Amino acid sequence: MTSANWWQFSLPMLSATPASWGATRAEHWRDCASIEGNAQVTPFFLAGVKSDSAALEAAYSELRERSQLAVGCAAKQRRIFKLECRFEGSDCEIEVGRPFGPDGDVVVAILDHGREEAYAVHTLDRAHPPTRVTRPVYTVTDFS
Repeated sequence: MTSANWWQFSLPMLSATPASWGATRAEHWRDCASIEGNAQVTPFFLAGVKSDSAALEAAYSELRERSQLAVGCAAKQRRIFKLECRFEGSDCEIEVGRPFGPDGDVVVAILDHGREEAYAVHTLDRAHPPTRVTRPVYTVTDFS
């Protein structure tokens, strides 16, 4: 990997089309359990990666390494499902598995690189580095 393309990563079993994902967003929500009324438990997933636990962990580990190259410091172990924040002058929600940005690229993962760094939002579009979302954010929702 050269420094010119550090943001391009090839996650195992990663596909750019939602139709070919191992588990769809709907399947993940169907598997969520309701706790105390409206609270949802969301199992960890990376958009575009089959939910096989070994492959999922390998893909997440590789993504964290690539993110470290992009940001310059290691990402925390925290697994973020959603950010509610102000981005480019508008309030928005950035959620794993959903389209994000002007091109509607699907969010693969959101990584936290520490309180001094912006969040790194990785999408299926590997032609660009991760989008940086500055702090503070309104709400951070972790996977359960």
